[in-house]
Amino acid sequence: MKKRYILIISAALLLAGVIALTAWYYTPKRFLRGVSPEEVAAVEVLCGSTGERFTVTDSAEIATLVTGIQAVSLRRDNISQGYKGFIYRLTFFSAEGAVIDTFIMNSSTTVRFDPFFYRCQEDLLPFGYVTELYGKYVPAPAE
Repeated sequence: MKKRYILIISAALLLAGVIALTAWYYTPKRFLRGVSPEEVAAVEVLCGSTGERFTVTDSAEIATLVTGIQAVSLRRDNISQGYKGFIYRLTFFSAEGAVIDTFIMNSSTTVRFDPFFYRCQEDLLPFGYVTELYGKYVPAPAE
């Protein structure tokens, strides 16, 4: 009788754990949640294709980036561990120089924040805007 009771309790706890883990996995994620654009003093962008790095300090450009990222709800997609390479790594800094958040934007639909890739259904991330900023801040190579 006691063994059966322990078995039932163990099975119930295991089922509750699986349900909680499944709910967590499928819950949408928003990056920079709870961060106002005014709290971000600088955004450092590292281009994984060229190795070039630039820093955005213009408040209007920071606001466009922050609000564009916050507007998108992403879902966990795959495990990102073991994958190499990236397009843009964005690091957001406060006025005190503390890192607020950092993640990788690989396309207008994909963010990498280890240990997962996060995806949205449509081209909603400001990937094109980051590419425009890259063109503005990184000089074209001399021919």
